[in-house]
Amino acid sequence: MLGGGSAHAEPQTSVALAYEIAPDTEGCPQTEVFESTVTRQLGYDPFRSSAGRHIAVRIARKDAGFEGFIQWTDARGQRVGDRRLSSPRSECSEIAANVAFAVAVQIQLLAALEPDSPESGAPTSSATGSPGSGSQSTSPATAPPGEPASGVKTPSPTPPNGDTSRTTSSSREKSRPGRFRLSAGLGPSLAVGMAPHVTGLGRIFVSGRFDPLSLELAVDAALPASRRQPDGSGFSLDRIAAGAAACGHVHVFAACLTATVGRLEARGFGVDKPASPAGLFSQLGARIAATQGFGDRYFAAARLEGLVMLSPWTVTLADNVAWSTPRFGGLFGLDFGVYFF
Repeated sequence: MLGGGSAHAEPQTSVALAYEIAPDTEGCPQTEVFESTVTRQLGYDPFRSSAGRHIAVRIARKDAGFEGFIQWTDARGQRVGDRRLSSPRSECSEIAANVAFAVAVQIQLLAALEPDSPESGAPTSSATGSPGSGSQSTSPATAPPGEPASGVKTPSPTPPNGDTSRTTSSSREKSRPGRFRLSAGLGPSLAVGMAPHVTGLGRIFVSGRFDPLSLELAVDAALPASRRQPDGSGFSLDRIAAGAAACGHVHVFAACLTATVGRLEARGFGVDKPASPAGLFSQLGARIAATQGFGDRYFAAARLEGLVMLSPWTVTLADNVAWSTPRFGGLFGLDFGVYFF
């Protein structure tokens, strides 16, 4: 019983926080949110206005993205360390999460290096050895912020969303709160089952996204496609349409339901005129897509769509059916776009 070890509580330390957001910076978490992020990672609230150690945090916008600055001072007001972080993202949530993680790591380090007694260099008995056994350990000297003491094994707080790298795209996506993004773009497509033969199609679209959902509006037009009959008669077909897509997103992938309404117009040759010169059509379909971002503003996407014709349409030449819209069709396309915010 006399030689038994002692149980010790998880080391804790307190700091006084001065948190500042630059005047021209928007969308950054307020002081209470920042403090709660650090508290959640540490498992306790380290912030006390009367604490001897002080930490100053400042977040500001730069030309591309945001910058975070951390400065530590001791009880005598002397600066003992600082750190500068940056993020190319156009939203403030990522740099705030990274700064909060850095602050939590440093507080945990200071807590681990906190001496057990007022005399930081005094030797103490080993927890498993008896007095006089010669087994001793000494408390390491406190290192400045950002410089861990040699031989000290410090437990790390949980980084944002549990990802220790803090640099992967998945952790960045998870750390962001839901926000609205508006984008626009254009792109070519290869259309099957929408004209007498495979043809090209171009479209322009606008999309609004509030993770994990988005709504897209688009207009498209196909290259003229023609068909010639054995007797020399034939027709040329024009197609123009408007459509909408409701999508769900998971990482870079999306699945969508689509709806299209448009107009087909035939121009006959070798006959006086086609019996069905123009008509409306409608389609429902499904889409899968994958998007690759380039920086925080530009993106490219590949998409594959399957379509079902709800209102078939027929072109008649000289009382003979020249062509009818297929029941099923498909699109393979590439889109290129830009985020406005």
